[in-house]
Amino acid sequence: MRSLLAATCCASAAALSVGTPARTASPRVAVSPVMMPKFLKQLFPDLEKPEDAMAAISGAFSGLFATKEEPVTIDVKPPSEAITLAGKGMPVLAPIFNAEAVLQAFVTNLGGYDEEEVQADIASTSTSAPVVIYTYSLSPFSTEAIAVLESTGCDYKNVELGLEWFALGPKGSATRVEMRKLYGQGSLPHIFIGGEWVGGLTTGADGGLTGLVEREELVGKLKKARAI
Repeated sequence: MRSLLAATCCASAAALSVGTPARTASPRVAVSPVMMPKFLKQLFPDLEKPEDAMAAISGAFSGLFATKEEPVTIDVKPPSEAITLAGKGMPVLAPIFNAEAVLQAFVTNLGGYDEEEVQADIASTSTSAPVVIYTYSLSPFSTEAIAVLESTGCDYKNVELGLEWFALGPKGSATRVEMRKLYGQGSLPHIFIGGEWVGGLTTGADGGLTGLVEREELVGKLKKARAI
């Protein structure tokens, strides 16, 4: 009986051993990296990743259909020939106007004023906007200069000293005298672009505003000063 049981157990163990396959680890399948096609390498030799190449292709094709903005044309109004001619003759009268300006400033300021304070105000005001113009309200030269600036659509600040040279108050008359000391010009307008003094309508630095228009330099100067 014992031998029968032993034989039966041995047979069962043998059956289990033979019938159950041994478990082995599943082989790992190596994933090959995504390779860039040869034609992409030729088109984009500096790119290493396929996704970068595809982005570059997408950008290139989108650029083909992009709408190009047309450059804005600025038509600058040329100054009036009659006013320009009259302005060029003003320096002849400069000695008379200079003497009158000093006397006017002395009288309206009751004998004197703080020159440094006035000059500091001019320095601060002349840089307070991309374009600053000192004017007389009734002056044809001032009016013409403003018309030229407005034709460009620029951002400018108009500082009116008074109605005209003979109708100035204490501050206006003192500013007029100190401007002549600083820039050698007592007549108005005085024009500053990007803080730089460019003169009047026809007088001052290289022909003033008219000179900039004639040399086709005004628009570029205004853009540099971020006035347009």
